[in-house]
Amino acid sequence: MKLISKELENLLATDVFQTIINSDTVTIAQINAVVSVLIKAGIDFDLSFSRGTNSLAKQAQLTVAINPTTSISFTFAFEPGAGVFD
Repeated sequence: MKLISKELENLLATDVFQTIINSDTVTIAQINAVVSVLIKAGIDFDLSFSRGTNSLAKQAQLTVAINPTTSISFTFAFEPGAGVFD
């Protein structure tokens, strides 16, 4: 049994995901694009946002459900520096 479905594997290979996965920082538009792709594909996910502080960077954490017992999480920074999800 494959751990990741072919559909999810294809989504992770899209330009939208590859761009943000390989970036040091992301934009709100990029996060919105990823959310849109996940919704259109009908894939369950959770998105958390940390607004940052004087000492921590703004970040978002995206958790994508692979199956009922497995998920994959991505942490995205909106600015350089350590954040709450690090």
